[in-house]
Amino acid sequence: MPDGIPVAIHTADPITRAGVIELLRAVPCAALVDRVAPGVVVLIAVGDADEGVLVGVDGLVPGAVPVVLATGRVRPGLRTAAARRGVAVAGGAGADFDDLARELREIIERGPVPPAAGSGRLAPREAAVLRLLAEGLSTAEVAVRLAYSERTVKNIVYDLTVRLDVRNRTHAVALAIREGLI
Repeated sequence: MPDGIPVAIHTADPITRAGVIELLRAVPCAALVDRVAPGVVVLIAVGDADEGVLVGVDGLVPGAVPVVLATGRVRPGLRTAAARRGVAVAGGAGADFDDLARELREIIERGPVPPAAGSGRLAPREAAVLRLLAEGLSTAEVAVRLAYSERTVKNIVYDLTVRLDVRNRTHAVALAIREGLI
């Protein structure tokens, strides 16, 4: 086993791989390895990052520590969805080489990221509101059905969009359906 914390790199092309290897040279605690195994940090390097990059995490060796390195824009909802799965996200638009190296060092030294506690759970009233929105009901119709004020429904939707880190109510419904929350 090499000195340092073993890190395997997954990239779409050899040029990106060469850049990530150069970046890892600035992270003294990291030791590049060729194989993914339990305890190995798997660095998944992408340009712009959205929730689609998390699909590759499911195929990892159990016990491997997934980290998404975004060299471009991080789309809304990714950090929340990643945290629910115990995946760290580093980088994003505007991050320079030193920022990325520092962030990766912190993530690699910290080790596995436990999945966010309770982030995959909805309160019963939140789930009820999202279910009715998924059926196509308006805010006023949801309020009547649940015997809430329209203001209460709007507050529930707003709180959900903030907590789930999504753009709007449609995105909140889509995320809840995709994650099996409703």
